[in-house]
Amino acid sequence: DISVVVDFGSNIGISALYFLTRNQSTQVYLFEPVPRNIERLRENLKGYEKRYELTECAIGVDEGEFDFSCEDTGRYGELIKKGAANFSGMSSNKVITVKVLLANHVLSEVLGKHQSIDIVKIDVEGYENKILGSIKSEILSRINRIYAETEGSQEISGFSRERYGGLTRYYRI
Repeated sequence: DISVVVDFGSNIGISALYFLTRNQSTQVYLFEPVPRNIERLRENLKGYEKRYELTECAIGVDEGEFDFSCEDTGRYGELIKKGAANFSGMSSNKVITVKVLLANHVLSEVLGKHQSIDIVKIDVEGYENKILGSIKSEILSRINRIYAETEGSQEISGFSRERYGGLTRYYRI
């Protein structure tokens, strides 16, 4: 019964592929800043182009252009600000500049096209709690589930939660 999915940190599209194969009408909105990952994502999602929308950017709580440190494989990356890593402390010699959009703005745009969002997936290398804490209540009221790769025990008003490994699943109460 999944119709609308928003995927922050889409990487190479494996989660998106899973969601797209659940039924014939699922629409997925993807957000990924790393060019190497975007190339692989497009390859992995061949045949589904009409059912996904890709925005080449990072998602955050500040909007603008920021430096982004990533390893050569594209697997790990993070926004850096003022020469220091914001999130996990990972270091890399490869730094690119990426566009960063506000989570609330992006979610509002998707909700302008759909009644609700079935799933918001957040895997943004340590910035998940900041994004979760920034989502406005009027937006949260139109989201059914949130899957976030986070070690924290963040509560979200109106949602129950369960941990599964490094993933926290939030369900609308």
